[in-house]
Amino acid sequence: AYVGYRKNSGLNYLGNILAASYVKELSRRSNLQATGGVTRTDTQGVAASSVNGGGLADANADRPLTFLPRTTITQGYGTVSGSVGVGRRGLVDWSASAGINRYDEVAGVTFNNSTSAAALGGWRYELSERTTLGFAVGVDWFGYDVTDDSFGVTAAFTGTHDLGRETTMTFAVGATRTTTGDESTTSGRFLLSFARALTETSSLNAGIRQSVTPGTGLQAATND
Repeated sequence: AYVGYRKNSGLNYLGNILAASYVKELSRRSNLQATGGVTRTDTQGVAASSVNGGGLADANADRPLTFLPRTTITQGYGTVSGSVGVGRRGLVDWSASAGINRYDEVAGVTFNNSTSAAALGGWRYELSERTTLGFAVGVDWFGYDVTDDSFGVTAAFTGTHDLGRETTMTFAVGATRTTTGDESTTSGRFLLSFARALTETSSLNAGIRQSVTPGTGLQAATND
């Protein structure tokens, strides 16, 4: 992977990504997926106003911008999910995931390493052979080395619809309530994706998603 900036090209950097996935169709209504990977990149610190006493950067739009020193970040993640047919038309969805962000130490700067974990469970009903509709609830946790941990609860309407013999649409609409220390925020949760079978052994996947993540970990903890 390569990241380039329109301005400050000296911040450009290369990275390495190793990822793998596994999919198993257990039956017409049951399946299992697993994904995982590791990313390692040399990255430049995000813009900040100052570095206070060798600690976290204090961002302030009224002050001149500086950049934190370049460092190396190692990120790892893993997700296991699936659906299981229950009864004639019921489906149970489930998923579990975990991830880590680790920054190499730089003298005079504190980076905020993080560890995350999440779990989700849901139920869908087959309205027809082409359409399912249901509801899902999930929890997630982000643990930070320097700042308060973050805990979130998500509720969303979910479903699928076959647009044709070869194309399936998956969607989710809901909200996530995140609490960090004494502060709580509510963010929208959105997913729209399409999968199209190209041949018996290949497919094309595309979509868009909005969700809560640990953020950069630079300067301070963020939920993006």
